[in-house]
Amino acid sequence: APRQRSEIIVGKSRRRQNSKLDQDVWIGWSFYNASATSLPFLGAVFGQWKVNRDRNGGYPIIFFKTQRQPQYHRSRRGNDNVFAQLADMQVKGGLDGKANSWGNVCSLFNLDQVRGRWIDIVINTNFGTTENGYLRIWVNDKLKCDYRGKIVASRKIDFGGADHRRGLYWSNTKYFDENIGGTKPTMVVYYDEFRVGPTRQQVDVKM
Repeated sequence: APRQRSEIIVGKSRRRQNSKLDQDVWIGWSFYNASATSLPFLGAVFGQWKVNRDRNGGYPIIFFKTQRQPQYHRSRRGNDNVFAQLADMQVKGGLDGKANSWGNVCSLFNLDQVRGRWIDIVINTNFGTTENGYLRIWVNDKLKCDYRGKIVASRKIDFGGADHRRGLYWSNTKYFDENIGGTKPTMVVYYDEFRVGPTRQQVDVKM
């Protein structure tokens, strides 16, 4: 309300074992875009990490999402590029605004270009709470992101590790309803071989 989602959440017991703040971790999975696209006023999210939602204020620390900038809403255009966005840093850490690309630190892939075929994604990060943070992302073995700096805006109590959610999530449908209206499309994506581990060899399907 006014959000829609179909997501799978990593269980608490596994979060406690992996994905701690300021701790190196590798994450990998395969992604298949069957019919997802970017529509005006309707940003699509394909994965997000949070830390203790109630005490964190609800802001994800990392988003995989479309529609990188507010002008895409105003110009009534979608943007099929999927970006890695540091939402917590955008809201609380000073990455907001055009000069900082509204927290979108990397462009990863284009939904239209990958439609109908599998791609492999590998992430290496430490969910850093200091300037020693890092986020590296490979798409089909190509390094698409090499961000250095804080990922979590302020040190938070880390009860259960980073809460990863994969699937489809529309973060706000109100603007679409007000400006476009009508029936929203059905979007379908697939996830396979989701893995978390201490080394790339344990999470990269090609290895």
